[in-house]
Amino acid sequence: MLLAIDIGNTNIVARRVRREEWLAHSWRLTTLRERAADELGLLVHGLFDVRRIDREVGAVRHGPASSVVPPLTSPARGMV
Repeated sequence: MLLAIDIGNTNIVARRVRREEWLAHSWRLTTLRERAADELGLLVHGLFDVRRIDREVGAVRHGPASSVVPPLTSPARGMV
């Protein structure tokens, strides 16, 4: 599974992509520059739980990210 993250000034968009589907799920979170890696992780785990998506270690194989909000780049990497 691939978890792609786009960190913009207004929203953080996370997309779960599987081989057989280009876009399996998509979520939008409000961008808050003060968010820490742990907080982002809790949010994403909650989103995965709602959709009953496996979030065990190794379930996410890749996690590319794009960011125009430098204070959130490192926390997003830490979360993935």
